[in-house]
Amino acid sequence: MNNALRTTVRRIRSTSAGIFLFNGAAWARVVAVVLAALNALAQLAFLSVYPVWCMVIIAVDLVVIWAVIVHGRELQRQDAW
Repeated sequence: MNNALRTTVRRIRSTSAGIFLFNGAAWARVVAVVLAALNALAQLAFLSVYPVWCMVIIAVDLVVIWAVIVHGRELQRQDAW
């Protein structure tokens, strides 16, 4: 597989996980947390080059992880009604 095709497949997976996240799929919550955590870890590699930008992105990743974990059950409760 060439690099462009791998990138396209990753984007399709991330987009589909995002769409299913809005629909309340539990597997999409796990994928969102894993992707945000991997992005936060990847930002550590660039911390010495872009310190402020990396800290902002890491903070956003942590907020995304918190929001997906804490507010995921609210969507499931709305479906029960």
